[in-house]
Amino acid sequence: MRRAAAGIATNADAEKVLHDPLSGYDRITLCKEGVKAWTCVDKDGKPLPVTPEAINDLDEDALEWMATQVLKLTKPSLFQTDDEKAADRKNG
Repeated sequence: MRRAAAGIATNADAEKVLHDPLSGYDRITLCKEGVKAWTCVDKDGKPLPVTPEAINDLDEDALEWMATQVLKLTKPSLFQTDDEKAADRKNG
């Protein structure tokens, strides 16, 4: 999206956005609303509570991974192939 705003997006960039299941979703909101527990620990080995502040402190890779997991649980059809979607339609 940043590349498009700067006027330097390519067709490959557009394809990536169109096929990204997270496109259109705010990763932080997905994590704040969807993550209820985790195994993150602090420097002393104590479990960190899941709080909005802790989610805001996640690096981009962790945030994307967690948001993807939340979306896989809540909207699994976004991750299906065309063949899997067709099979689901046939099976009701």
